[in-house]
Amino acid sequence: IIDLKEKNEEIEVSQILEKEEIEAKFVASRIKKLFKEDYYVYDKKEGYRKIKYKDIVILLRTTTNIASKYEKELTKMEIPVFSDTSLGYFETEEIQTMLAVLKIIDNPNNDIPLVTVLRSQIGGFTDNDLIEIRLFSKDTSFYNAIIDFSNSSEESKLKEKVTSFLNILEDWQIKQEYLPLDKLIWYIYETTGFYDYISTTTNGELKISNLKLLFEKAKDYEKASFKGLYSFINYIDKISRQSLGDNSQAKLIGENENVVRIMSIHKSKGLEFPVVFLSGTGKQFNMQDLNENILLHQDIGFGPKIIDYERKIEYNSLAKEAIRIKTLNETLSEEMRLLYVALTRAKEKLIITGIDKNLQKSMSDKESLTLESNSKLSISGIRKAKTYLEWLEIIYLKNKDKLNEILEVDCFNKNELDNEESKQNLNTYKEKINEFLKNQTEEEKEKIEKILSWKYKYEEST
Repeated sequence: IIDLKEKNEEIEVSQILEKEEIEAKFVASRIKKLFKEDYYVYDKKEGYRKIKYKDIVILLRTTTNIASKYEKELTKMEIPVFSDTSLGYFETEEIQTMLAVLKIIDNPNNDIPLVTVLRSQIGGFTDNDLIEIRLFSKDTSFYNAIIDFSNSSEESKLKEKVTSFLNILEDWQIKQEYLPLDKLIWYIYETTGFYDYISTTTNGELKISNLKLLFEKAKDYEKASFKGLYSFINYIDKISRQSLGDNSQAKLIGENENVVRIMSIHKSKGLEFPVVFLSGTGKQFNMQDLNENILLHQDIGFGPKIIDYERKIEYNSLAKEAIRIKTLNETLSEEMRLLYVALTRAKEKLIITGIDKNLQKSMSDKESLTLESNSKLSISGIRKAKTYLEWLEIIYLKNKDKLNEILEVDCFNKNELDNEESKQNLNTYKEKINEFLKNQTEEEKEKIEKILSWKYKYEEST
């Protein structure tokens, strides 16, 4: 359980990170921990073996707008991941970059696509480079700013980089005058090394297939008697905004692919995995339909809200109240069935994660709702619960002594997670530095160490 309470004050999640992002970061780090600890799972063919990514599934009540956040955090930690509701094809980083390239070939005065390309592996510019260029020429488009910078009298490596990029852009613009769109795109793939670079990144095979799909889209577009880069860009913008049928990524993932899967609880019915993460248990049940002015029920009929114009008040009719109670009971029953499905998907290890805005207050409030008698759970407590996590907390409080023998409850404060993430990032940097130093000569190592250990000699005076 992740407790968001900080320094005796309840914080707004939006001030720092969304709830889902915090939880996704935790899940990604927990998966990494399983591999570092050499966790073993049972395989019918191999017997006990070390865990693989394909042994893990992340279950969510709903994947819409949430699965992509888990994908992002897992990818950051270089964990291969796949979700049926992956980012839309046109939202993927590799396609966004290539569309930005096509847009600046057509019109380099588009600042956002231009900066996207400059900051990508294709341009190779750092944020500091872009700041320096902008400071050199503030009151113009970014394209004019880089032209002004390239024409400056000062010689520098950045000027060479800018000049080189402008030459490449000019070459693309010349090529697009006579090359078909698909060949222009493939020419960019090859000459920039972007295609080869993408193949080396996490989920590289899927990303490469996305790039091939863009190539095929351009080919099909020109076969349909449509011509021109400008028209193709408008066509792509239109279908990406409207989310038409071909707005999906290339699908490559089979049963045996070694990736962590993200799926909804509904889709997991009938499936089993060695390790299951049941995440997002702190997300509230969707009860919005109960607040409609008119409620419908297949057995009871319809229940309207009554408006008294004379007294200028409105209130629910008895029919609406009856439907509301009936629908609430049916919704809670369905949520219980789904929770049961989720809890029974794991063969060996089940890890449940959830976020509570104030864990201490939440647990103390439930103490009074836990028991209706010495043996039964409080029905009112179950009905008042708005999340899976609240149900699980109630059950835990009721059966604490028995459950402690078969499960562990770990509570993490958000500050602790932030510190843990900082430590992990530091260790990752150390590993990369050590790997880099292995290939350096002793003289180069001494030079690097001297640079890294430099201290400002007037530090005490500042």
